Amino acid sequence: MPEGTLKISADTDFVVWLDGVEIGYGQYSDYPDAPTETQFSIAPLAAGTHVLAVQSYCKGESFLTACKGVPRVMLSYRAGDFQICSDAQWRYRQDRVYRSGEIEKLTGHLGFVFEADLQREDNWTSLDYDDRQWAYAAENGALPRPVPRPVPPQQSRPAVFARLIASGVLKTRPDRESLPTFGAQVRSDRLLLRRDHTNSDKISNAPGSSFLLYDLGREVSGFLTLECNAQGGEVIDLSHGEHLDGGQVRNVIGDYSFTDRIHCRKGHNVFRYFFRRIAARYLQLNLTAPASKIAVTIAHIGLIPREIELPEAADFRCDNPIWQ
Repeated sequence: MPEGTLKISADTDFVVWLDGVEIGYGQYSDYPDAPTETQFSIAPLAAGTHVLAVQSYCKGESFLTACKGVPRVMLSYRAGDFQICSDAQWRYRQDRVYRSGEIEKLTGHLGFVFEADLQREDNWTSLDYDDRQWAYAAENGALPRPVPRPVPPQQSRPAVFARLIASGVLKTRPDRESLPTFGAQVRSDRLLLRRDHTNSDKISNAPGSSFLLYDLGREVSGFLTLECNAQGGEVIDLSHGEHLDGGQVRNVIGDYSFTDRIHCRKGHNVFRYFFRRIAARYLQLNLTAPASKIAVTIAHIGLIPREIELPEAADFRCDNPIWQ
């Protein structure tokens, strides 16, 4: 089969995989009455069975970064004379990992926080996954046809990994879980700095709850990447910010709450979140667990910058000194 072209449009955002391998992500600004589509080139495929899988995130509310629309995915793939399009033969389900429905806002501008339970992952993007229990998608021919995005897709840069600068023990309130937001719960924790700190990302058999504080070395904007090993059930409350306040990330500012939540599964955890950028210098992990002991080893944590490829700047010369 010759080289192919995949076109995709989603409200509000998407990640797309081919045979379990990530192809791309990142919907262009997309309005319900003027949808756009993103195009990817696909290397020639060998004869046989292949699987396209799409994760779509619909915010369901208007923010500065999104306009409320209809949950949808439109996709086409063409290679030579072969073509497929998303239709009523496609199957779907609500994502098992992410909490759906009502959840707190990060800010009124940027959207919602996320809660991800990695214990519920089931490898649904893989070639051998059985989706026969999923529902069939519904077609909606009334939706406007998407047009090509006016700028090319952004390109991922090398991840900026954070350096551990402090760790210690948490003293949590008995009513912690009753506080209204993840940010408020984290802010209620009392941090006891480990004086014999040795830059170890490993918290093994630590009593009670623990925290880790990381420094990216500069302010960075990008998508979260986290890799760790756990015994399963540990909860990571991840706060991000540009400043430290009393030795911890300033994660609550007025009504703004800069904390997301991740539930670890047993064994190796690889997590990347492509539906909202994080802008920060510091990342703080407050770790709690239903058991009395915590066993977590952080392999890495950082942000993946993503930018548009710009042409080399042209030389500019003119006689007007102000313009020059």
